[in-house]
Amino acid sequence: MEAVLGLFLILLRVSHGMENFCDGRQNGAQFYGPLGGTLVLQLMDKVNDKGTVLLKNSTKTLLEIKQGSIRYYTENKFFFTPDNGTLRINNLSRTDSGEHKVSLYYEGRLIKTQTVNIHVQAPVSSVSFSTVCLFLGEMKVSCSSQRGDDPQYSWTLNGSPLTENELLSGNHLNKTITLKQHVHGLLKCSVSNYISHSSYTDQISTCGMENFCDGRQNETQCYGPLGGTLVLQLMDKVNVKGTVLLKNSTQTLLEIKQGSIRYYIENKFFFTPDNGTLRINNLSRTDSGEYKVSLYYDGRLNRTQTVNIHVQAPVSSVNFSTVCLFLGEMKVSCSSQRGDDPQYSWTLNGSPLTENELLSGNHLNKTITLKQHVHGLLKCSVSNYISHSSYTDQISTCGFIFINCTLNETHISKWVFKANNTLCIHPTTIPTTVPTAGKTSMSLKPTTNITNFNQTVTPSSDVPWFITHWQVMVGVLVVLILLLLVAVSVCLMTQQKKGNNGRGVTDGVDQELTYANVNKVQRRQEKTAAEDTVEYGQIFFKEKPRQTANPVQDECIYSSVVTKPRQQLR
Repeated sequence: MEAVLGLFLILLRVSHGMENFCDGRQNGAQFYGPLGGTLVLQLMDKVNDKGTVLLKNSTKTLLEIKQGSIRYYTENKFFFTPDNGTLRINNLSRTDSGEHKVSLYYEGRLIKTQTVNIHVQAPVSSVSFSTVCLFLGEMKVSCSSQRGDDPQYSWTLNGSPLTENELLSGNHLNKTITLKQHVHGLLKCSVSNYISHSSYTDQISTCGMENFCDGRQNETQCYGPLGGTLVLQLMDKVNVKGTVLLKNSTQTLLEIKQGSIRYYIENKFFFTPDNGTLRINNLSRTDSGEYKVSLYYDGRLNRTQTVNIHVQAPVSSVNFSTVCLFLGEMKVSCSSQRGDDPQYSWTLNGSPLTENELLSGNHLNKTITLKQHVHGLLKCSVSNYISHSSYTDQISTCGFIFINCTLNETHISKWVFKANNTLCIHPTTIPTTVPTAGKTSMSLKPTTNITNFNQTVTPSSDVPWFITHWQVMVGVLVVLILLLLVAVSVCLMTQQKKGNNGRGVTDGVDQELTYANVNKVQRRQEKTAAEDTVEYGQIFFKEKPRQTANPVQDECIYSSVVTKPRQQLR
C-alpha cells in the first residue's frame, strides 16, 4: 500500500497525469514519453493465445506473455492489454530511455522481431521573458523555459514569424533576439519539445514606453510608465499673450511667457505650444504627485487646474505554475515578475472561469483551485494602468476520474486516481425484471459495468442471443415446470377427495355411487296451505364398468334435479 501511495504522489508531483500515445508496430520507431508520466505504446494488433511475446531492454526481460498468461518482471511499471496489443509504461524515468526489443513466437518458433526506441523527456514549462532597451533604441528580447529537455524556440509578431525587416540580429528560431527601433505589437515566444509546449505573449512598444493622458479636466488622474514617457494634454493651445506656469509640490518645472518656454529641469520636460501637450521623459517614482497648472492673461490669473500623476512599473514576464492536490484538484498560480499594482484575470477556452470550474478563489484572484474535471486552454492575464501581459497554457486533468456505479449492492460515487483505480472495473450484477405468471420477479443478470462513465457494456451483436440470454431462459423454464407440477398436484388431490366421498366396497368389488332423481312436488291445498315436502327416490349402487381404454380424465356424474307439483294423495 505504501508503494502504491508513493507512486501516486510521484505522478501527481511530476507529471500531473501527463500521457503520450505512440504506434510502435513499425520496426525501429522512435517515441517520446513524459518524465514522470505515462507512455501508451501500441506494439501489435492482438496477442495470439497460442503464441509467446517477450519484451526486453538492453539489460533484462521486462514482461512475458505465454498462452494468454502475462508475467511482469517489474511491479507497478508495465501493464499490457492483450485484446488490443497496447503496453502502458507508468512513472517514466530517464532509465526507461533506450532500445526495447519485442519478440513474437508461435509454437516455439520465432515469427517476428521488432525494436522500439523510447526517449524520456522532461516537459517544458513556465517561460521567462525579458526585454532590455539598448543605447540607440533597439530592444533585446530573451525567452527561456524554467525546465524541460531539448527546448526549441520560435518568435512571432502579431501572429506572423519575425522577418529581417524587424530583426537586427538573430532569427525567429533563436532563444535571444534583437528588435529594430520601430518594432512594436504583440510579441510571442513559443518553447516546445516532443512531448510539451508552452508560450509567453506580451504587448511591446518601442523603447521609451509611452502613455497618453488628457489632463484638461481639473483633478485628472494620469498614469505614466516607469522609465518611459507620459504625454500630457494640458490645454488646446497656448495664447501667445498669456503665461503658463507648471509646478509640483516643491518647485516650478516650466514657464511659458509670450511664446517663450523656460525649462527648470533639463532633458525632462518638452512642451508643444501648438497643441498644448507636455512630454515628461524618463519617468521616475519621484515624478508621482500633484501638478498645478496656472494660466494667466494680461497679468491676471485666469484659470488653475491640477493633475495627479502616478508612475507605475509595467507588468511583464508572467510566471505560471500548476500543482495537483491530493483529490485531483489543480492549484494554479500566476504572477508578474515585476509591475506595480497588478490586476489578475483568468479565462478558460476564452471565457471567464465560473463556479462550476472553480473550487476556490474567483477569476480575479492571483491563485485559484480548479475542480477535477477542468481541462482546456487556460489563460492568466496581468495588467495595471499602463501595461498588460498574459500567459496561456493547455492544461489537462490530474489523472483522476469520477466513478458512479453499484458494486456488491454498495453505491460508489467519488473521484479516484485512474492509474491506481481498482473499483467498479470487474463484472458486477445489476437487477433485471423477468415476467412470471402475471407477476414481476427480480433476478440477477451478470454484466460488465464500466464505472468511469456509469455505462453498462452489453454483449456483442455477433454472439447468438440464446448464448447471451441463457440465464433468463433457464429461469423461465424452471418457473414453468414448477407451475405444471403444482397444477397436476391440485388436480390429483381434488380427484382423490371426490373418490373417497362417492365410492364404497361391496363383496370386494368397486361400486360407483349413482344418485337417483330428486323430485320436489307441491301438496294440494284444501283449506290451509301446507309446507312443501321433498320426495326422495330410490338410491342404489351398480357395478362400475371395466375401462377398456386409458381414460384421459375421470368424470364425476351427477343426476338432474327437477322441481314439479306434487300429486294429490289418494
